[in-house]
Amino acid sequence: MEACKDCKFFLACEDGQGLCRRFPPQVAINQSGTFAVFPPMTNQGWCGEFAAKKGNEE
Repeated sequence: MEACKDCKFFLACEDGQGLCRRFPPQVAINQSGTFAVFPPMTNQGWCGEFAAKKGNEE
């Protein structure tokens, strides 16, 4: 099954979480200022942009 943890665009972080790096980071604004962020995802998340990591092709 296709899942973020097996996608070449996913950067694993900790606790089953990671970042999707398929597209450039998005600008976010809060009380502390302006910054850029990649969308947070879970290891088991998925989307229509999945691309298998090398060696994980099904």
